[in-house]
Amino acid sequence: AGLTCTGVTRPLRGATQQCTRTNVPNPAASIGLVLLATTSIPVGQDLALIGAPGCALYNPATVVQTLLPLSAATPWSFAIPNTAALSGTRVYVQGAALIPPGTNAFGLLTSNGVDLLLGTL
Repeated sequence: AGLTCTGVTRPLRGATQQCTRTNVPNPAASIGLVLLATTSIPVGQDLALIGAPGCALYNPATVVQTLLPLSAATPWSFAIPNTAALSGTRVYVQGAALIPPGTNAFGLLTSNGVDLLLGTL
C-alpha cells in the first residue's frame, strides 16, 4: 500500500481536526509534509513529469507544513476556529514525504487527498 492520509475526526468549528499519515516507507529517514489549500485539483496533477511516477498533487499546496518525526502512522492536527463564517468552507489536505533515494527520481511520495467540509454537525 502507498502513502495514505485519513481524516480521523470530523472538521467541526471550535474543534481540533486530526488526520493520520500511514504507510510511510523508511519513516526515520523521511521528511513528512502536509499540503493544505482551499481549492482542489479534482483529478490530480500527475507528478511523473518531475520524476515521481504514480504520485499526484490533489491541491495547489497553498500552505506546506513539515511533519517530524515520522513513524509508520503519524498524526497531524490543526485547530479550527469557532467562527460562523467558516461553516461550509472546504479545506483540502494531502500528505507527502520526501524520501531517501531509490523509490523514485524526485524522492517524493504523495498520498490521497482529503476534502474537509468545515461545519457544526
